[in-house]
Amino acid sequence: MVIIHGMEGAVDVCLSYGICNCSHPPPVFRVLNPSFFKEIICEDPGVPVNGYKTNAKLVYHLNDTVYFHCNDGYTMNGSISNFCTESGEWAHPVPVCGESTTTQDTTTMSTTEPTTSHPTTTTLATSTTQDTTKISTTEPTTSSHPPTTTLRTCTWPGYIPEVVQYVNGLETNKLATYYDELPEGTFLVSRCTFPGEYVLRGSSNRTCSDGSWAGEQPSCVPADTRIVFKDYRPLEFRSNGTIIIQPRSQLIIYCHVPSNKVARFESQNGLDAVYLAKYGPSTMVIRLSPPRTSHSGRFTCRSDNSTLSHTAYVQFAGN
Repeated sequence: MVIIHGMEGAVDVCLSYGICNCSHPPPVFRVLNPSFFKEIICEDPGVPVNGYKTNAKLVYHLNDTVYFHCNDGYTMNGSISNFCTESGEWAHPVPVCGESTTTQDTTTMSTTEPTTSHPTTTTLATSTTQDTTKISTTEPTTSSHPPTTTLRTCTWPGYIPEVVQYVNGLETNKLATYYDELPEGTFLVSRCTFPGEYVLRGSSNRTCSDGSWAGEQPSCVPADTRIVFKDYRPLEFRSNGTIIIQPRSQLIIYCHVPSNKVARFESQNGLDAVYLAKYGPSTMVIRLSPPRTSHSGRFTCRSDNSTLSHTAYVQFAGN
């Protein structure tokens, strides 16, 4: 017998040889909490005057994030990023791009040509001829200039949808804040913006070498099995791909597989997963009320025959 969360009663199933067991009364469906299924949409956040935004979409849902940039010659005043909140409003106002004011210091350099000394004349007297022989000796001039070294650089790789790139692997140095060429030896660590819902293709680590980026340009594609966090606050992600969950009273984690598959949701700590009547056997959920640090670990969403599988690593912050 299969028990589905959100359903009162039992579900009759057919046996493998075609005989159905219909001994149970018809089940009664009920919605446990309609707010869990509410679709939240934010209007277009707009763009700053003398600027533009990236990560734009036709429709913005809860936690969708955009990034603002200023045109050359302008400086941003405000938040570089914005996200759609539970209220259907954006978390921050559109920033302002004001004209940059730069002052150049003028330094006057006075150059004086060096004084050239005349050659030193040495007089040698010989006793046999009584002649005077003049020998002119001049010290050689040495010019020592340090060798010129050209530092090779790589062009800014540009924005890649659903990909976050960290400069030298540092979480505080996201590539989105850089617009200039990057020096030789710089390396980029790439991760998907939503590790539970996307899979990284290409090179996760690339290094600037000989003026170009080594490796294959990364991209993020939707995973066949998705791990979705139902929450009204943006999630945090580490450069190693770990999802960070800050303290909250409740969290629901979904495991979605294709509709023709049966979901299996497993956690490293053996948390209970149940089916939802709204989605049928292709979705399982884990409810945490509240999430605890002991819940941290590996979460795997897979199909029942394990042909499709996706894993996310989650760290729950302490209360």
